Amino acid sequence: MFVIANVVGCIFLLAEAWLAWFAFSSLDNFCVNDERNPIPNFKQKFPCKVSGLYNENFLGLPGIGQICNFYPMLNIAAVPILNITLRNNLLDVVPVKRYLRKWNVCLFLLDDHKRSVKGIWSIILSIPVFIVVLFTRDA
Repeated sequence: MFVIANVVGCIFLLAEAWLAWFAFSSLDNFCVNDERNPIPNFKQKFPCKVSGLYNENFLGLPGIGQICNFYPMLNIAAVPILNITLRNNLLDVVPVKRYLRKWNVCLFLLDDHKRSVKGIWSIILSIPVFIVVLFTRDA
């Protein structure tokens, strides 16, 4: 059930992103005041071209623009909680500890109640995330 829910969610998110790109990628009018757009906000025509950073798309909206600009900071603040949850879920689902005992390697990682071991597990499980970010940064 967990896998099916994630696959369906990914399909919907990909379809939403694809449709947004299809709908707004050919527009050329900017709605944010910057060096590319000499026209003030009140004289702009809509819809607007999608900016490279999603939060720039909401700068012209009072209230909502400030919330959208702060939203990435909320994600950064949630990283420790997400990392701990990911670590605990993966260690419950994937039998990594059993293989460590079987192969008799890195046995210090089996001692879960130590903070240093929890930190090492979090670092190990974050490596794939960093690799994906490095290779898809400009995608």
